[in-house]
Amino acid sequence: MADEEMADEEMADEEMADEEQQKDNQHSLVSVQQEHHEMKVQAEGSSLDIISSLPTTIIDTILCLLPIKDAVRTSKLSRDWRYNWVTIPKLVFDWGDMLGKTSHGILDAIHQVLLLHRGPILEFELSMRNVENKSNAIDQIISHLVRNNNTLKKFTLDLMESGFHTDFPLYEFPLSIFSLHQLTDLYVKNCTFDYNPTISGFRSLTSLYLETNNMINLSKKALLHFFSHCPLLKRLELVLGDEGIDEAITIMDIPKCLPVIEHLSFYRWTVESSAQNSVGRKLPMALVHLKYFCLNMMKLFDDDGLRFLGLVMRNSPNLEKIKLDIVDDGFDEDDIKLDTLKHCGDIWFEHLKELEIVDFSNAEGEMEFVELILAKSPVLENVIIVAHKYDVTEDEKLEISKTLLQSKRASPSANIIVERCSLCY
Repeated sequence: MADEEMADEEMADEEMADEEQQKDNQHSLVSVQQEHHEMKVQAEGSSLDIISSLPTTIIDTILCLLPIKDAVRTSKLSRDWRYNWVTIPKLVFDWGDMLGKTSHGILDAIHQVLLLHRGPILEFELSMRNVENKSNAIDQIISHLVRNNNTLKKFTLDLMESGFHTDFPLYEFPLSIFSLHQLTDLYVKNCTFDYNPTISGFRSLTSLYLETNNMINLSKKALLHFFSHCPLLKRLELVLGDEGIDEAITIMDIPKCLPVIEHLSFYRWTVESSAQNSVGRKLPMALVHLKYFCLNMMKLFDDDGLRFLGLVMRNSPNLEKIKLDIVDDGFDEDDIKLDTLKHCGDIWFEHLKELEIVDFSNAEGEMEFVELILAKSPVLENVIIVAHKYDVTEDEKLEISKTLLQSKRASPSANIIVERCSLCY
């Protein structure tokens, strides 16, 4: 009996020991889990602290990359983030990011943001649809930028579809916009302005993009006067409808009003050479700074267009790239003559690196022009020809490449790229 009692006691002791060991293991597991959770929370807290403790300029950069509505929403992250967005230097209001809002609602939101914003605004972009009868609201936005943030450097106003309906007048800039003396970049689409000669213009402007539709008829005199009062203008792109200007700009006008121009893009109908047989002439002042020239809707069979192109080529000794967007109006290939470019035979395009032709149709005159460039450009790197697939077959594409590769080339290393596409740009 004594032995049995002792055995029972030993078994009970072992069971108690096992229970205590299980409790210890569970306690250890809970401790490990708690420690892991604390480390995770601490790590997350540290990450949040790292982001929050970044320099203001970096936080501003991050917020500028967000759509404005998301930048404003960061104010709900924490107390520290509540007012971070109000100092961002770049404000972008894109109708695509505000789908569901009416134009009136978008303009109200912009006013609220501007009222809460603190500090300088360096860039401001607004693109909207359906802005008819909203001129006063847009005027107020510009007045606010002038009055409270005359540090603006880049301004974009894209009023999509504005001016297409004759029942609603096109938006016209208030004269107060010319008080933005720090402005360096101006992008304007479907807006107009009545330039007052007494205004000093944009003395710091270096880049201008101006696009209008066919409902607008700008004054050449006002436009050139405006250009001449932007003495630092280096980049100009004019995208005007075929009735977008009352009188064509001549090649003689450009050096006078754009003396330091480097990047120049025109539509064919906005320019003319101004004189018959003038390709061989030199301008009173050469376009010594011009590096990029683009002529859109170019007609190689149009003598006046060729004269303008020839004059630019002759008087731009540092030209690095030429881009031509060809238009085909159902011309007879036999009518294409490049006689007006024969005056360029003595010119060497010493700095030309790239020629690009869009909507190439493989007409004889087009090939002659490309061969002229190949023969006169010693540092040429690329010739890019983009043809519409309905104008040029695959076999014709190969024949074009073969012909040009066998042509006389001043730069033997020049790449010749011929492409076919369904939608030329």
